[in-house]
Amino acid sequence: MTSRTDDREFRSFDYAADVESIAMARNDAAGFVMESLKVDESSGELVHLLVDQLRLVVSELCSNAIDAAPGRWFRVEIAVDDGEPSNGQPGKPYGVSCSVTNPADDDRKNLRFGVAPDLLAERGRGLMIVERLADRTWAEQTPDATIVTAELSVAASH
Repeated sequence: MTSRTDDREFRSFDYAADVESIAMARNDAAGFVMESLKVDESSGELVHLLVDQLRLVVSELCSNAIDAAPGRWFRVEIAVDDGEPSNGQPGKPYGVSCSVTNPADDDRKNLRFGVAPDLLAERGRGLMIVERLADRTWAEQTPDATIVTAELSVAASH
């Protein structure tokens, strides 16, 4: 489903919580952003970098959602700010917000932002990677779901 406000375009995608869905989510999110920002070969390098970073962020957040709720579902919501001036203001940064939602269960894991994993650990680096790529990250736990959001941006003047 796609919707639009004055300066943002939104789309949500629902997937089965299995590893095959990660690539679909990554490609759907990147395709939507590229379409919304009209990205092509002539677009600036920073816009392409933003899309590449989004692909990695989506992959990591979807992996965490699948780990938290295997065999169920998850939702990816993407919001794109096109960086066009509004209300007489100079151009804003291009911005992309990615939220991944998975249903709550009785065995909820605590999300560990800002915590480095043990150097020998085989897992546990996903949120750290997302934090490094995103301008801002946060998580919200409701009675029905866990929602993790990452915001990425690039200056429109570049």
